[in-house]
Amino acid sequence: MSWFDWILTVMENLISDISIQKLVLVATIFLLATLAAFMARRSGIFNLALDGTILVSACFAFLFSQLTTHWMGDKPGAISVLAGVLAGVFAGVVFTALVGWLIIYAGGNDIIVGLVANYAARHFSLVITGLAASIVSTAAISKLPVVRLAFLDGIPIIGPILGQSSILSWLTAFVPVGIYMLVNRTRLGLCLRAAEENPTALVNAGVQVSALKMKGLLISGLLASFAGIGCVLGSGIIYSSESAAPQSYGYLALVVVFAAGGRLGKSCGFALLLSILTALPAMLSTVEKMPLPLVRSLVYLAALILMLLHVFRHRHRFKMGMRKQVTQAEQKLKDEKRLKEEQKQAEKQKKLREKQEQAKAEKAEKAEKAEKAAKPRGKTKKLTKTAPTPKVDGQPVADELEKKPVRKPRKPRTPKRPAQPEQASQDVSAAEGTTGD
Repeated sequence: MSWFDWILTVMENLISDISIQKLVLVATIFLLATLAAFMARRSGIFNLALDGTILVSACFAFLFSQLTTHWMGDKPGAISVLAGVLAGVFAGVVFTALVGWLIIYAGGNDIIVGLVANYAARHFSLVITGLAASIVSTAAISKLPVVRLAFLDGIPIIGPILGQSSILSWLTAFVPVGIYMLVNRTRLGLCLRAAEENPTALVNAGVQVSALKMKGLLISGLLASFAGIGCVLGSGIIYSSESAAPQSYGYLALVVVFAAGGRLGKSCGFALLLSILTALPAMLSTVEKMPLPLVRSLVYLAALILMLLHVFRHRHRFKMGMRKQVTQAEQKLKDEKRLKEEQKQAEKQKKLREKQEQAKAEKAEKAEKAEKAAKPRGKTKKLTKTAPTPKVDGQPVADELEKKPVRKPRKPRTPKRPAQPEQASQDVSAAEGTTGD
C-alpha cells in the first residue's frame, strides 16, 4: 500500500458514520466531565476524584441495568435503562458527597483524598463488575435511546451527528447554557464564585461556606455521574474486568479547566479539541500500520501543551501586572517629587515676596525718619511766595483791595405809599390835642 492510498484510507475512516458516532459519544462524556470540573473549581475545591466518580457511576449503571434485565427475563429495554441511570446517578452523587465530607468537613487534603478515592473506586468497580458477571450471563446491555432524524440521513457528516445521537448527547448540548445561567444569573452561582475568589466575604455576610461548597461539589458529582452513565449505557459496551470503561476523563477535564483559567467558553472549546484526539484511536483502529500507542499519547501531549501555554500566559500576565504596578509606583514617586518641588518653589516665592515687602517697609520707615529729622523743632509759619503787588504813587493798591470785602448788590427798595386824607386829619387832631395839654 502506497502512502497516498494509506492517507485515503485514514480519511475514509475519519469521516465514516461509525467514527463520527464514536466522536460524538466521546465529546459528550468529555464535555460532561469538563463541566463537572468547572463546577468543582467554582466551589473552590480541586476535585481530583472526578475519575473515580465516573467509574463508580458507570459500574452501578451497568450492574443495575443488567440485574433489571435479568429479573424481568426480557431483552434490554427502557426500564433497565432507567434503573441503570438512577443507580448510576445515586452512586456517583453518594461517592462525591463522601469525598466532599472528607475534604470540607474532615479537613483532608484535596489531592491526597482525590488520589485515594480514585484508586478505591477503580478496584471497587472491578469487584462489582466481577460480581455482576457471575450473576448475569447475558452478553447484551441496555443502551440509551437514540434520537433519530430521518431527514438528515442523507447528509454525510451532519446526519450521524444530529440524526443518530443519543438523548444524552442532545441534553449535553444544552448543559453549558444551563451552567452559564446558573453561575452568572442565580444567587447560588454568584455565591459559588465568591467561594472561589473571596470566601472571607461570604463569612462576613453570614453565609455558610462549607454548605455552599458541598452544594457546588454535589452538582459536579451529578454531571460526572452522567458522564459515567454515557461511558456504559451510551456506548453499549460490556463493562467487565477485561474491558474497563474509558478512564482518565476526570484528569483531562481538570487539566482543561485549569488550562482555560476557569472560563466556561474556553473550557468547552478545549474539551472538544481533546475529545477529538481521544476518539482518534477508536476511529483509526481498523487502519493498517497505524501506530496506535502514538495516537493515544497525542491527547496527553495536547493537554501538556495547553497547560504550558496557560503557565506562560499566566506568567506573562503576572509580569505585565508587575510592570504596571512598577510603572504606577514610579509615576506616583514622580508626582510626589514634582509636588515637593512645586511646594519648594512656592515657599521660595513666598519668602522672596516677604523680603521684598520687608525691604520696602524699611525703606519707607527710613524715609519717614529722614523727613522728621529735616524739620525744625519750633513753630514756624509757612512762607509762601506771592507775586509783587502793583503800586500807585508808590502805595500798594492790591492790599487795600484785598482787605475790603466784596459786598453783594442790594435789592431795590419798594417806595412807601402816600397817607390817605382821613388818616392825615386824624394825625393832625391828635397832634393838636397833645399840644393843648
